[in-house]
Amino acid sequence: MSSKNRVYFMPELIQFWTASYESIINQLDVYSTYLGVSIACFTEKREQKLVVSSETMTGVTYPNGDTAEGGYASHIRAHEYFVFKIPANIPSELAAPMMCAGLTTYSPLVRAGCGPGKKVAILGIGGLGHFGILFASTLGAETYAISHSPHKKADAKKLGAKEFICIKGNKDWAKPWAFTFDFILNTADVMDSSNLKDYMSTLAVNGTFHNVGMPDKPLPEMRAQDFCPNGAAMSESHIGNRTEALAMLELASELNIRSWVETVDNGAEGCKEVVERVRKNDARYRFTLVNYEKAFSS
Repeated sequence: MSSKNRVYFMPELIQFWTASYESIINQLDVYSTYLGVSIACFTEKREQKLVVSSETMTGVTYPNGDTAEGGYASHIRAHEYFVFKIPANIPSELAAPMMCAGLTTYSPLVRAGCGPGKKVAILGIGGLGHFGILFASTLGAETYAISHSPHKKADAKKLGAKEFICIKGNKDWAKPWAFTFDFILNTADVMDSSNLKDYMSTLAVNGTFHNVGMPDKPLPEMRAQDFCPNGAAMSESHIGNRTEALAMLELASELNIRSWVETVDNGAEGCKEVVERVRKNDARYRFTLVNYEKAFSS
């Protein structure tokens, strides 16, 4: 078999053969994070995904002895399919979180057809949620923000939310919003103490509660009957595919979408500052480490 027809997927050196190079390119769907990569086969006609491998790329050793540094690397080598041209009017410090949190929220919104005529609620206003509000409103959906933090109301409105729904201390918050939202994008990473039935009750008939926050603890228990009143559904996704990433970058470039990013100088002190502020929930709403050359050049 010629090298043209063989592709090696790191880090497990999985060998994947196909009839031609072109068919590989047409079937791949890649999800990536700063420190990891998941590689999936995507059959476009059936719109199905099959995850082949999910491993961190940090610390992987290539056949020639080189070691991959993942998100800690200054440079990487990659197949052209996994490389994206960033529009000139999107600075690198904004593009970096857009390729992670941005795509994580853009993808499910687009797949759900969120746009004019749809009512969309973004649950949680943080690194993911602020992107969700930006993209949902830009796509034309009537966008609402749901949060435990009343001090984020002004930010939610600036990001594009029509209304801000504060649920802190209000056990009956869901009642006025019953059967309202076509789509709820849940970006919260803590849900174990939440009453999921309240959120589900705010969905319109055949509405969807979609998770991207990936909580560490299990979601609260629900009964099958809890989905009956509005025929609601619950779903989950990771990041997004190449086609969606390119469309997201084009949209952000054409409409001058600007996420809220704070830049911090790379290095030990910068990393310490970022970690400490994230622990204190003091990020508005993503951090990007910059000036790599200054910190690490010899």
